[in-house]
Amino acid sequence: MKSCANMNPIWIALLLVGIFSSSETSQGLKLINEWKSIDFNFPTLQLRQSAITRREFIPGQAVPIDVDVHYQVQGAYSKVFITFPRFREGIPMTLGTRSTFKSGDGSNVIDPYPDYNWHVNPTQDCNNRMISVFRIAIDKCNRLWVVDTGKIGLATSPYVCPPKILVFNLINNQLLHRYIIPQNQYSDYSFFVTPIVHVGDSPPGACLNSKAYIADVAAYGLLVYDSQTDSSWRVQNKFMYPYPTWGTHTISGESFELMDGIIGMDVDKQRQISQRSLYFHALASEHENIVPLSVLDNRTAWENDPYALPNSFKILGPKGSPSAASATDSNGNLFFGLNSMNAIACWNTKGKLSRNTIKTLIRDDDRLQFASGMKVIENTDGEEELWIVTNRFQKVFLNTMNNNEVNFRIQAQRIGELLRGGRCA
Repeated sequence: MKSCANMNPIWIALLLVGIFSSSETSQGLKLINEWKSIDFNFPTLQLRQSAITRREFIPGQAVPIDVDVHYQVQGAYSKVFITFPRFREGIPMTLGTRSTFKSGDGSNVIDPYPDYNWHVNPTQDCNNRMISVFRIAIDKCNRLWVVDTGKIGLATSPYVCPPKILVFNLINNQLLHRYIIPQNQYSDYSFFVTPIVHVGDSPPGACLNSKAYIADVAAYGLLVYDSQTDSSWRVQNKFMYPYPTWGTHTISGESFELMDGIIGMDVDKQRQISQRSLYFHALASEHENIVPLSVLDNRTAWENDPYALPNSFKILGPKGSPSAASATDSNGNLFFGLNSMNAIACWNTKGKLSRNTIKTLIRDDDRLQFASGMKVIENTDGEEELWIVTNRFQKVFLNTMNNNEVNFRIQAQRIGELLRGGRCA
């Protein structure tokens, strides 16, 4: 057996967390884990049974939406984070990590993060509970950014707590900061689902100069949070809205209607920090769009008019399919799912975007149904990896899920392996 010093970091993490799988799936993606249904690790059997009795835990209800990985130094414990938003009844924990414990069918259970107290009785303490988390972001400063929707249910549900941003120190798992989003920056239908964190390089230090860009999928806007001033502002633009012609989603022969707006985002990483832009798209759309970060960061432009500077937002081109999550690497490649094709594709952002310049990397009608979470993560060797979570969301939406089948998967691969040393197109 190889020593840890000579092993690729993706396999170090899998071995240490107890989720190593030697099987290779989806024409190159490595299978990290798969589930028929999700089980959770409670502090005691009594608490588990109590949660089931009170219908706070209904087995088979939880759906993984996002994944992120925190690599520490080689040989140290690495964590795989997964979110389980409470958009329906019976989900006891909304954010967790992969446990070494196994459920009855052999799949890994989920440990609550940072501990069980953050998830139990969520409406009793709005400041120190997570209500419902869709996606997360880990930055280069060993911080986990969590955006809490404040709602149990869907976008039309009432708030049980104000939406908030939570930032955790991943070294000691302690809360670093809490930010309650001001009430005048969201509506009754707001649903904050996707955070993208950009760490700057100006004084008083890069980690103190960070901004979070947070997608409001149902009220069609973007929240910008500035860590230096501990303040936020709202940005809106027509390209954040859904397109009616793309509101019908068909995945593996099953169709459903969902007019979700801006959802997939990431910041380009190949340009100098001062020249970077945000790529974004709505779920009900085939178009990818772009806006310079310098535009979004100009607070004075947005304070009195969230629709200011409309000409700063541009359509890049069509992808030919709706997509949910997206992610960029340091070579200018933008990765995204093609939902209607059960595929993962990419585009080299240095060229023009069209259906002819997109490279389909992987297509798998079984294992790539609805890529809801996607991250490009740098491992401890400085190599970038693409991590994806798929969840057959059409079956969740239509209530046709079969818990005797594999429904959820996390897959990953080094980008160099996916592209074989090349670029997307």
